[in-house]
This record gives sequence, structure tokens and C-alpha cells, in this order.
Amino acid sequence: MINREIDTFSLLLNDGLAEKEQIFKLSKAILNENEELVIQLLVNADDYDRLLSDELRKKVNAIVKGIVPEGVFYHVVYRKTETTDRYITQNVYEFFNEQSSLIYNKIKGAKIDVEINFGTVLIKMGVTPDMYGYLLECKYGEKLADYLEERIMEEVEVEFYRIQPKDDATKQGLIKIRSAKTVRSENRLVNVRVNLNIIGAIAMQPTYIVDATKSEKNSITLCGRVTDVKKQTSKAGKDFFKATIDDTTGSVNILMFPRFPKHVKDIEAYLLLDAEICVEGELKMDERSGSYVLFTRKFALCNIDYSSISLDVVYNECPEYYCKVIPEKYIETEQSELFAYTGELPDILKGKIVVFDLETTGLTASSCKIIEIGAVLMEDGIIKETFSTLIDPMEHIPDSASEVNHIYDKDVVGAPEFKDVVGDFYKFCQGATLCGHNVGFDVGFLTLHAKKEFYNFDNPTLDTLDMARRTLKRDRRNTLGDLCKEFGIELENAHRALFDTIATAKLLKKLAYLSNK
Repeated sequence: MINREIDTFSLLLNDGLAEKEQIFKLSKAILNENEELVIQLLVNADDYDRLLSDELRKKVNAIVKGIVPEGVFYHVVYRKTETTDRYITQNVYEFFNEQSSLIYNKIKGAKIDVEINFGTVLIKMGVTPDMYGYLLECKYGEKLADYLEERIMEEVEVEFYRIQPKDDATKQGLIKIRSAKTVRSENRLVNVRVNLNIIGAIAMQPTYIVDATKSEKNSITLCGRVTDVKKQTSKAGKDFFKATIDDTTGSVNILMFPRFPKHVKDIEAYLLLDAEICVEGELKMDERSGSYVLFTRKFALCNIDYSSISLDVVYNECPEYYCKVIPEKYIETEQSELFAYTGELPDILKGKIVVFDLETTGLTASSCKIIEIGAVLMEDGIIKETFSTLIDPMEHIPDSASEVNHIYDKDVVGAPEFKDVVGDFYKFCQGATLCGHNVGFDVGFLTLHAKKEFYNFDNPTLDTLDMARRTLKRDRRNTLGDLCKEFGIELENAHRALFDTIATAKLLKKLAYLSNK
């Protein structure tokens, strides 16, 4: 019934009852499979036990008979209810569990405040920023209010507000926390043999020039072949030397200011073109040239082992433990029912597949940032786990991006940066095929930004867009929204990463079985 019909029914029912007998609220009236009208009336627990006699039931039945159109078969059902914090909170969780196990898993730890007033109940729920936007977008406040009003006597109002999530690692007491293990050194070292110390004694192993020339350092040892050398005289009449050395990873200018006449002669004798040398000193930025200069304190002749120098990128190993974002188990009763396919599992679904989606600040990977990762892990066609996090891009999210993905600056306040979560996502994807709808876009973004943090996503890929074109033999109507609508797959909030991936995973399964016929 619509609200007007409910109000009319309640008015007619109460008109036929004495004031003390007006203990009922029409919850719902629906036709069952036998086309019989089932009218459900709510009664407070105290009134149910104290006032709902057989005589009152007969009186209600007689009134309902006069309201219901002639020829309609009906029966009245009485439901005992109570308006308590516990009962309302229980029904809130039941509502979200019925709507979506994914949403339920996200809000099951939410802070729920119940404010009970005369005739009204106000429910305030604190949810994480990623869920806040989704719940508002899909009007879950109104849906929850309607659901509860069928179960309690009062009118219901629902408000959602943002809370920052607790550190997942803290929440999961059994998960050990450890930084991602790395096999990459920030300062890679060169093997050298010092043949002759000219000024001072070189004690430290030299660092790659390319690694050293990223910041100023009070003390650093470098080595290289001399590619340029000049002797100059200062305005004060003191001799000094300017040279350039190159170790094949890069080059750097060095300055030598000898303190004694003997040092001038030694430098002149040994600081020669093509000489291999080691130098130690302070590395500073020359503001005029914008390049680094080493102010040398120690100087030696050496032999450089060039085989110890390699510019091959050494990527981080897979972390042993999740550190920031911990995957959650995915439980959905509909998973086995909606996709209860018969026959052998298609080869394409065998093994591990990570279906993922990114939300970004724009379309150009080199200049735009990732602001959300959503992914699900499938094993032999069954969704097992979810991975989801907002990401703070450390810059303003353009309005044009927010209009599409509904992620705003305020949503990512307190969210981790990409460098803090990429290791966890790398672990989540280990040994899996990466899948997405138009997966090339997401893989391009992911690999470019991940390599900056020395993670290499070289997984095989699978594209449901390409599968749809080949399986359905068409080039149009292949968007994720079009395909989900065609196959009856729920896509309630497109352009939010995790919800897109669940829909894509179900689409993958549907296409795999179709192509296997």
C-alpha cells in the first residue's frame, strides 16, 4: 500500500475501535502466492500480552472485512514489537545484511545511536567516508527508515555521518604488522680498490652518483672517471681545482681547495683526465647552477669494479604481512544461487583472479593520482576476499573527477597515501591474473605509480570488455552498465571502485560460461 492508503486504513480501523483498543499500526499488506491479502498489524509487546484478546481479534477482523473490497480473500497477522535500543539496532543490522553482505561487512562495526522520542525514533550512524557517500547516493537512509517503520510503532528518521576508520592493523589483533621487506638499497655501493691516498684516507665505500645526488649530505664518498678538470685561482690568490667525475650512473662536479702548497702539487700530479678516483666530502646544492657539487676533503686514486654497478631496477619483494589495508572475507548467499552454473568450470576461471578497479583524479596516468582501489579475489570462480581503500592524493581532487566518482577532498582526509598501501595491494595480487573492464586503463595507472614505489605488477591480465565484444560479437552496448543490465547483475553505485569490481567479477563469470558453450 502507498502511504495514503495506509493512513486511510489506519483511520478506518481506529474509528471502529474504542480508544483503549487503538493499539495497532498497519505494518504492511501484501498478496501472497495464493493471491490472498496478508495484513500485518504491529502491537507493542506490553499491549500484545495485556490487551490483545480473542474478542479484540474478532472485532478487528470484522472491521477489516468492511475495509477490504468484496471478493478479496484476506487474513490478519499480529506482530509483537518493542521500541528499544537493542531491538532497533538488531533490525538495522538485519536490514543491511538483507540488502548486501558487502555493505553489512562494511557497517557491522558502525557506531549506532538510537534516540527514542514520543512517536518518533532518530537513528544516527557513524560510517567510514567511503561508505558515507555510497549510502547517501543510494538513499539507504530512506530505505532503512521504511524497513524499520514496518517493525516498530514509531516514525523513523535516519542520519549518516562520517567517521575516520580505525587502523585496520590495530583492529585485526591476529595480524602481525611489519614493513614491506625490500631488497633495494637507497644508497647502492660501488666496489673499488684504493691504490693511493693523496689527501686523507678514504674509509667508506663509494655510493652510486645517481643515488647520492638526490639531497644534500654532510659526508659522502663517490668515485668515478675524471671527464673534466680545471685549475683556477680565487680572488684571494689561492689555487683551487674544479673537476667532473662519472661512474656510469651519473656525473657530479667536485671542488678541491688545497690547504697546503704540497697538496696543490699532488692534485696537479694525480687529478688528470681519465683517472679513476675516489673522493669524500660534503655534497651541497649550487643555487646558481641548480646542480650538486661535492666539496672534497679526501682524495685517492683507485680502480673501479664496473661490474658491481648495475642500473637494473630491483623491485621490492612481496611483503610478508599486510600493513595498512587488510582484506576482508566476502560472504554473499546469492553468490551460489544467482550463478549456479552447471557443467565444468571454464579454464579461464580456474586459479586466482583479482578483479580490480581504480578511481583517479583524471584520465592521464602521468599527471593524475589514484584516489581509490577496490578489488575482489576470485578462486575458481568464487569471490573469496575484498580489498578496498580510499587514498589521499595529497592534492585537490578536481570537480570533474568528483562528479563522476563522488569522491571529494573531505572523503580522503585521514586516508593513507598510495605509497602506504601499494605493498598491501601487491601482496593481495600475488599469483593472480589481474582483471577489469577496460583493464588497460587501470593497469596503466597502477603500474606507473607502483614502479615509483619499486613494486612491479607484471601479472597477466584479462579484460571483460574484450571478452564481451568477442563473446557477444558486437562493438556497441558493452559498457559495464549496459552489460550488467543485460545480465541482471546489480550495479547500484557505478564508479565506486569496490562495487564496480563485484559487478565485473559476476560479469566475468557470466561471460566465461557463455563463451564455453
